Amino acid sequence: MNKVYFSIILCLCITLTTSAQSRKRKTAARKTVKKEVKQEPVEESPAAMLYASMLPSTAKIMFVDSIVVPKDSFLAKIPLNKESGYIADYRQLFPHADAPQVLSSAYINEFGDQIYFSIGNTLKARNLYKMDLLGDKWGPKTPVEGIDTIYKEVNFPFMMSDGITLFFAAKGEESVGGYDIFTTLFDSETGKFFQPENYGLPFNSPANDYLLAIDEMDNVGWLVSDRYQPKGMVCIYTFEPTKPRRSFESDNLEESQIASYARIDKIADTWKFGNRTQVIQRLMDMKERAMRDNNPENISFVVNDRVIYTNINEFKSKETRQQFLTLNGIKASFKKKCSTLEAQREAYAKASQTEKNKMKEAILRMEREVNEMRTTLRKAEKDLRNKECTLVKQK
Repeated sequence: MNKVYFSIILCLCITLTTSAQSRKRKTAARKTVKKEVKQEPVEESPAAMLYASMLPSTAKIMFVDSIVVPKDSFLAKIPLNKESGYIADYRQLFPHADAPQVLSSAYINEFGDQIYFSIGNTLKARNLYKMDLLGDKWGPKTPVEGIDTIYKEVNFPFMMSDGITLFFAAKGEESVGGYDIFTTLFDSETGKFFQPENYGLPFNSPANDYLLAIDEMDNVGWLVSDRYQPKGMVCIYTFEPTKPRRSFESDNLEESQIASYARIDKIADTWKFGNRTQVIQRLMDMKERAMRDNNPENISFVVNDRVIYTNINEFKSKETRQQFLTLNGIKASFKKKCSTLEAQREAYAKASQTEKNKMKEAILRMEREVNEMRTTLRKAEKDLRNKECTLVKQK
């Protein structure tokens, strides 16, 4: 009987020991699994991966100054000269049209005969359109072709004075966060824009980057962003554009240093990349010129070594006065054509061989037109100067 009890007790002990060991192994296994889960790497978001890929090619830009303004009013704070066009709120230009109830930007070119703007039924369903001036009225609005549906909430267009290079802001899968600045070129053969590209760092950031505008005449640019700003406010950065675009590849900088420039941590750190004093002087000259331009009679025309006209009423006859106005119109067209040619040459340098073959004839034709117009300008200016010199002597 004792042997039977002993056997039973022995079996129970073995069973309990085995069960306890099994529980220990399961507990240890669970701990191991938990430990392994903690060590798994966190997957980066597509935007973060895109930002990291752009970091090495961050543009080396001198930011001259910055100012913080309310977001709803920043369009009026960009001091463009008349040769660079005009930026305004679409709702102010067309208050009775189908203007949205949110900030919507519009760009009008130097000649006032073409406008690019953003409208949509909702904030998220926004696209770019353009209109041409037909006589004294705007024609029908047409979509800007070439900007794919991957770009969301498209807004804040700006066309360079060359009439080809377009900047705009948009969200989407190619954005590093919020609104990003994109750029594209107009293809005159197809009447569409090429596939847009992200303009890179430091112009874009994980925050919202709304507008990029460049004054080619004075070589000054403005970037509008809400990075580091409280809700409802934006910062307008003034910078000096560079051609060709420069990067930090040859500077052997640490990644953390490049990241600081990409974020625009301190604009004073970028002053060594250019001559800030010269750019500030250009900005002052722009303001003075803008004040003079408000009076259309103010001009600058060299008659001879001793006489320079500063007012259009100084011309000695109605004929030479009108001839001067015509000459100014030709000069404006010549400048725009030269800018267009330069943009076409830059696009040609980046194009594939197939695209180059298509672009070659158009560039050659444009070069002939520029040369012919240059000859016409010189002849017209010389003729005007001779006529006015004769009238001056008669007086």
